[in-house]
Amino acid sequence: MRQANSVSLYFTVFLWAILIGAIVYSHIVFYPPYLSNLPESTSLLEGPYPIDDKGFWMVMVPVLLLSLLTTVMLNWRYPVKRKYLLYALAVYAVAVIATVTYFVPEVIAFSKSNISDIPRRTWRDRSGTWLYLSWVRGVFMMIGFFILLRAVRVSRHDDRKRRGKAIDAPNKQA
Repeated sequence: MRQANSVSLYFTVFLWAILIGAIVYSHIVFYPPYLSNLPESTSLLEGPYPIDDKGFWMVMVPVLLLSLLTTVMLNWRYPVKRKYLLYALAVYAVAVIATVTYFVPEVIAFSKSNISDIPRRTWRDRSGTWLYLSWVRGVFMMIGFFILLRAVRVSRHDDRKRRGKAIDAPNKQA
């Protein structure tokens, strides 16, 4: 069981790192041109070869959540590690709630901006606010990743302590 909790933790770190990479990539490469000139820039999402990353996010978000929940359960008996994992889970939950309640509805609105009668200036203001807040969300997710890494460090420290006790135990009996 001890190995399962470590594998789960490392797998969760791996998934979270992929998520951070996707966040950074999308904020540097995709969102600036897409949000730069709404409604005309919605052409990036239309036509015969549209950019469509929904599949990635629809798989990654629940898989990471499931991995994080599994990691918390497998590490529940380790109080210090549990604390960091619960902090990371809280960060992730807040980010997902913000995504579902604000970010996704706005992205859907942006994608339909070419058929709306909202003025371009309003779209520019909304997209600028969205991009700024999304960077804030990305930094928040990065903080969650560092908290998760802290759980790894605690885990490695606990492993060293356990190995030391196991090595010392036979010497004490002799």
